[in-house]
Amino acid sequence: DNVPQSALTTNAIKLLGIHHPTNINALWENTELEFSPNGLTVIYGRNGSGKSGYAKILKKYVVDTIVLLHNALEEDKKTLGFTDEDIESIRVEDFEFKYIDTKEEKQEAKIKQKDMNRYIAAIDLGTTKIVTIVAEVSSNGVKVIGYNQAPYQGGIMRGNVVNIQKCLETLLPTLDCVNEQINTMPDSDPRQISEVYVGISGHHLNCIENTLHRNRNISTSRQLINQEEVQTMIDEMFNTPVDAKEQVLEVIPQSFNVDEQIGCSNIIGMDGDTIEAKFKLFVGKVSSVNHIKLVLNRANLTLKKMYLSSIASAEAVLTDDEKELGVMMIDIGAGTSDVVVYYDNIIRHIAVIPFAGNAITQDIRLTCEVSFKNAELLKRQHGSCLSEQAQENKHIAIRDKYGNITQEIPYKYLAETIEEETGLRVPVFPKYRP
Repeated sequence: DNVPQSALTTNAIKLLGIHHPTNINALWENTELEFSPNGLTVIYGRNGSGKSGYAKILKKYVVDTIVLLHNALEEDKKTLGFTDEDIESIRVEDFEFKYIDTKEEKQEAKIKQKDMNRYIAAIDLGTTKIVTIVAEVSSNGVKVIGYNQAPYQGGIMRGNVVNIQKCLETLLPTLDCVNEQINTMPDSDPRQISEVYVGISGHHLNCIENTLHRNRNISTSRQLINQEEVQTMIDEMFNTPVDAKEQVLEVIPQSFNVDEQIGCSNIIGMDGDTIEAKFKLFVGKVSSVNHIKLVLNRANLTLKKMYLSSIASAEAVLTDDEKELGVMMIDIGAGTSDVVVYYDNIIRHIAVIPFAGNAITQDIRLTCEVSFKNAELLKRQHGSCLSEQAQENKHIAIRDKYGNITQEIPYKYLAETIEEETGLRVPVFPKYRP
């Protein structure tokens, strides 16, 4: 009864997805579960990720012997539970089961998906601003077709989302602006951002090392090592036990030993009976990840992938030669400073220092007895951390809204303030040796 009549006219019915499971178990309302039109789809994840919830939905509409439970945490929902009568009234349409019953519809869906894959949307949740950007990918490269940023203060501290509502109120106008930009392009169909990449940073990130030993069985050892086998080892590292309040965010292979071959950076195409792999694991707080997901969920966005902001910055500014010869990139933001170390084209270390531009601004505010706004202007327009180069008798005038001078600050004093702050806080990095 729950299958559309149009689907019954064909020989085969395929379930391609379940969308927006409202108030079912503890499933996110804006999540989407897609099924492959051909072959077998394997659904996996950690405890509490929603596997059982989706399985019950499927059983309900295929076997009809399962009682769906409401989300006990969503007290603001109008429907707090399901009676037998409620269950009978729920239709497939409520869960947006998608059927494709003709070759034309399959082709149209395939073309539409291919078209959407041309676009990449990303969001940067910074301490002082939120940025939304959309790019179009083609054979000619990547072209930015939408960009907007909005100033932001108070909702994110040192890379961590602390006020979800403030963050959302700043994010939504940037999304509206970018959606308008991409829909005003010539020869473009109406589209809206739905999936995004999001960067994560914060002083809660830390780096640990782990080693994986693998004995290849007889059938496997006769085959050459391929990318899939390496990827299974990386995936296994994501399940490394960490603190209950933490999770592995990124795994970077450092080196591989295959039998007697020691210190290999790329083992694809090699053969051997044993593999020993060394990894760097970058770990962050579960709460920080969940807060970002909550912001996206309330903005009706799906998280495509979460990446470390420091890695994205390094990929954007470092050359291949620099990454091969060895380089340290320091990205000084408002709340934190990200550090990435490359050597031999491999990320060797990542760190997040809880010292950045706002710390200097705050020190100027207190030392020079000015407002935060004026302290930021002093830093941007006249700041220097080399006091010996500052002019002795030159002053900076602070004026009120009527243009009257209310205060004069010596260049030398401002430079000494900044120099002292940076000298006390910025650590001296020892020479890195891989």
